[in-house]
Amino acid sequence: MSKLGAKLNLCGMLLLLLTLLGVALPSFAGDETDEITSLNVCNKGNVRIEAINVSPASGYRWFVLGWIPIPPHECNNLFAQQGDHLDPAYLGFAFTDSAGAWGPATVDPPGYGTDASGNATFTRADKQFCVARKDSVIYGTNSDDLAEHCEDIHNVKGPDDAKFFPFPTALYFRPKLKDCPLFGSCTGGHYYLEIEAPPQGHDLIVRRRLSSEEQGWKMVGDFLNALAKAGAENRQSREQAEVAAAEARLQQAREQQAAREEAQKRIKAAAAAGVRDAQVPAQMIARDEEDNRQRWAGSRQSPASYDPKWMGQNVAIVGTVSRVEVDPKGFPQWVTIYFKESPDATFVVCSPYPDLFQEKVGLNLSVLIGKTLEAAGQVESPYCGHKVPKGSIRVVESKQWQVH
Repeated sequence: MSKLGAKLNLCGMLLLLLTLLGVALPSFAGDETDEITSLNVCNKGNVRIEAINVSPASGYRWFVLGWIPIPPHECNNLFAQQGDHLDPAYLGFAFTDSAGAWGPATVDPPGYGTDASGNATFTRADKQFCVARKDSVIYGTNSDDLAEHCEDIHNVKGPDDAKFFPFPTALYFRPKLKDCPLFGSCTGGHYYLEIEAPPQGHDLIVRRRLSSEEQGWKMVGDFLNALAKAGAENRQSREQAEVAAAEARLQQAREQQAAREEAQKRIKAAAAAGVRDAQVPAQMIARDEEDNRQRWAGSRQSPASYDPKWMGQNVAIVGTVSRVEVDPKGFPQWVTIYFKESPDATFVVCSPYPDLFQEKVGLNLSVLIGKTLEAAGQVESPYCGHKVPKGSIRVVESKQWQVH
């Protein structure tokens, strides 16, 4: 370890001690290398938890600092280093379980990104260090095998009779300096965890905790997501209401058509029975039926056979539907039906009443595509198709068309 790094790490230990003692830390503004990297841990449970921090320090391979108290529903700092070089640390936890047994905790590492080299920030650890059951455990050592020589450990605070024993750590912590890219949230610098003792056993629950800045951004994100969800729900409600209204109109149209057919049957039956008031309505019905018969009297023609001589004549067209367009902005909403046999749209079928088709096939008229459609009527210049076609049949009654 460089002398500079050793000095900075020793400063970090002192800063951590000052923080644990509640001493206010000075502000280090203006120099990024003076920024403190820290780990703040909050106890969300009802059991007191104690922690140790083991990391390099000036003159020592390892510097053991414990026990750091984390009372129920309180927070404490477990790590603090200052400068542009950060050393990793081993972290250990202990608590008294529901059976009254005090002992080390095991931990599943929380997901918290990676360090500057791409290694996971927190990984599982089981390296042992010597500790004692006392309020303060502070000492330094250059040995990597100190767990085998716990009887040789002496607290830096003076001689005492506390017996030291091997204690396994739970997490290996690889911090990195604060990194704030031009676009994106900051990473590193300050780390936050939540811990909680389980109802039974020593499997400590550890979760990542959001910083105040991240919580603020989360609130903003939740608010925006709520707005987006509310907008989507409103749009969905409107669309569902529009579909329901359209379906209600179609059902009404079908019922009205059925009522008209039933009324015509009654009128014709009454006229046949000699009812005087039914004679004129029956004649009107007969004339409409004759007009419709005349529409269908001629031979069936393909749209591909269109001839300008058809103009003004009744023609029955038979073709395969290739496309259906409905003008949503116009009034009326003209329907244009195109045929596969007339790829240049020379001849089309027009109608100002989309519901004439929808009452038979449903709201989505695209179901007509690929089907054979027959339409009968007088050939005229088109009212639909943006005036591109040269000839058309205008469908204004349900009896003028059929599909199969």
